[in-house]
Amino acid sequence: MDKKTFLSTINLFFILNVLAAQDFKFELSPDGILLMESGDRVLFYQRNLKSEEGKYGRAHYFHPLYGLKGDILTKDVPPDHPHHRGVFWAWHELLLGGKKVADGWDIKNIEWIVNNTTSNTNEKYAILNTNVVWRILKDNGKALDIVEETCLVRVSQPHQRLRRMDFEIQLKALTDSVNIAGSQDEKGYGGFSIRLILPENVQFYDQQKLLIPKNEAVSGGDWLKVKGELGRVSAIPTQLILITHPEYPNKKQKWILRSKGSMQNVVFPGKNAVRIYEHEPLILKYGLILFNKNTPYKLVQNQIEKFQDLDTIRKE
Repeated sequence: MDKKTFLSTINLFFILNVLAAQDFKFELSPDGILLMESGDRVLFYQRNLKSEEGKYGRAHYFHPLYGLKGDILTKDVPPDHPHHRGVFWAWHELLLGGKKVADGWDIKNIEWIVNNTTSNTNEKYAILNTNVVWRILKDNGKALDIVEETCLVRVSQPHQRLRRMDFEIQLKALTDSVNIAGSQDEKGYGGFSIRLILPENVQFYDQQKLLIPKNEAVSGGDWLKVKGELGRVSAIPTQLILITHPEYPNKKQKWILRSKGSMQNVVFPGKNAVRIYEHEPLILKYGLILFNKNTPYKLVQNQIEKFQDLDTIRKE
């Protein structure tokens, strides 16, 4: 190979790597941050406060979530449950000193103040970091910041019709005696949730069996497959798997499942409250895998295993 050809090859290699690293792109808007991949929309982070005629003031959630072919997969403020919002995590019971002071699920007496966001991309991932404070109003009308939340969201490049999204949420108390809990009924719902546009033929599976939705939580495995034609546009609709890490937060998982008119919820912690400490964060880990009917299932299984291997996630 002569010198000119060698230099041309090196330049081409450099250009291709730069282009690969630029496949992902974050775009800022007045409301939040849009993630693009090769010109296609992937995910929108709602950073700033959004409300409906002064009601359901909400921030710090993801909507729309887009399928592999650009279909919108999620809903925000649906008429049946206007407090639902795309991909979100929230709890009915926010307790201070044993007293309920706010309801993050129904969005009562709480604000999410996004202090900071950082983002970067490389040839494999787009990474968004957020720093958020949970703020309430005390009985005397003064604002009180009670929880600091940091969240890392990492989105992988599509690989043979598959994309994985990792969510690592860390909660630290900013004052003493902060607890969270789910609804105080037989359902106990609360935690990581996704409000999908559900098809008529939706079914739910874990790694072993078909899961039948009930009013109360259903016992299942570490992950949930939502089987059905999600989205409304593409001829090859997206399918979705919601993954939990086997140790963050639960070793035995329960799910709130709904085949229409509601969200899918990874139940944590249920009715019984858990403490959020000042010195050691509560860590929650979840993942989403998007794929379609042409995706080899071995690839899907490989991504599930990678997510559940904490060391692998950190080293990738």
